[in-house]
Amino acid sequence: MSNDKEIFGVNMSGFFNAEIGFGEAIRNNLTALKKVGVPAKPINFNQNVRNRLNDTSVSFEDNINNYPVNIVHLNIDAILSFIQEKSTDYFQGKYNIGYWAWEMEEFPDVYAEYFKFYDEIWTCSRYCLDSMSLKAPIPVVNIPHPIDIKQEDIDTDFDMGLSEDCFNFLFVFDYNSLIERKNPIGLIDAYEKAFGLNNEKVKLVLKTSLSNQHGKSKKKVMERIGNNASIIYKEEMLRRPELLALMNKADCYISLHRSEGFGLTIAEAMALGKPVITTGYSGNLDFTHVNNSFLVKYKMLKHEVDLSVLPKNNYWSEPDTDHAAELMKFVFENQEHAAEIGRKGKEDIETHFSLEAIGNRMKTRLDIIEKKILTERNDFEAQNNLLKIISENKILEKRVKYLEKGLYNQARKKVNEILKKIKGR
Repeated sequence: MSNDKEIFGVNMSGFFNAEIGFGEAIRNNLTALKKVGVPAKPINFNQNVRNRLNDTSVSFEDNINNYPVNIVHLNIDAILSFIQEKSTDYFQGKYNIGYWAWEMEEFPDVYAEYFKFYDEIWTCSRYCLDSMSLKAPIPVVNIPHPIDIKQEDIDTDFDMGLSEDCFNFLFVFDYNSLIERKNPIGLIDAYEKAFGLNNEKVKLVLKTSLSNQHGKSKKKVMERIGNNASIIYKEEMLRRPELLALMNKADCYISLHRSEGFGLTIAEAMALGKPVITTGYSGNLDFTHVNNSFLVKYKMLKHEVDLSVLPKNNYWSEPDTDHAAELMKFVFENQEHAAEIGRKGKEDIETHFSLEAIGNRMKTRLDIIEKKILTERNDFEAQNNLLKIISENKILEKRVKYLEKGLYNQARKKVNEILKKIKGR
């Protein structure tokens, strides 16, 4: 039987246990590959994860990357920690793919050095691709996140206090993802423009988490909420079934982000059939458009300070809160039309972003990589064979020359003997 080194497959490493978007993305990517028949081995990595590591849906054999292709499903800020733990040996003799997201208009030069560890980059949207490919000396390929919603998760009996007598707008974010980017304060502005204070019929639900290292950011959000009783603030780490159950009970999902690499919760809300209001900018435009969602106008904004891994003097959007307020009022006042838009969004996600659809997209690219590896291996073997032939030819030439020299000397000696005999007569 062939061993792993003889079978084409993928070693996929990343935050498999983490209850964050990147964790959900890598778990879905692993499932998608297996669903289309690509051997894929999960290799866990948990350094620098500042949240619960309670997802146990993936089982692990060991941390040996036996297959010829590595997919390192980690963003830029985790690469060095990964290399420190695994060493550069992890990359040796493999075809190395980095799966990255980037959430600003321009990819900074300071991170360009990390391309050297990889043969190509996969990224989750055309927005990310456009940003990275301008700086990348290697191929950048758009492989979106697959969306997988299980019926048993939707049916989870979970209650966060959402009243069925109200229309509930929902937004989900965590503080590690930066409030400057996720823009909950802009969302509160839009909501209050649309529905005022202490509205008993329409609520805004902010479901968040991980504020423990972001005290100043949380203070800004809480001060902006103030005494508005119609804004429901819930900070709690939820298991995935609980989160999906919450999203399923909402009437509309809204995100006034300044940028998204992809927009996983937006896509998940659409997969649940929810009408979605979202900024008409960045990674979500791969799956949100005027026929399946409500897109908010925006202007481009230059941000002036360093934000975590996002350097200053870069660009993202500034959503138009007046337009967002108009759309929120429209969705509330035209719920049948909004529901039809939600059904169209669900259909689009199921068609283009299912496990099978994205799995086949990955498989198509991996088939090309497999041919490349086999071609390079065959070329290497052919070059080795050619070198052997050249070496053997050189040895043969030496032997021929040696034999020729021997025959020449023998013939010369014979001629000299004959000449001596002739002279002696």
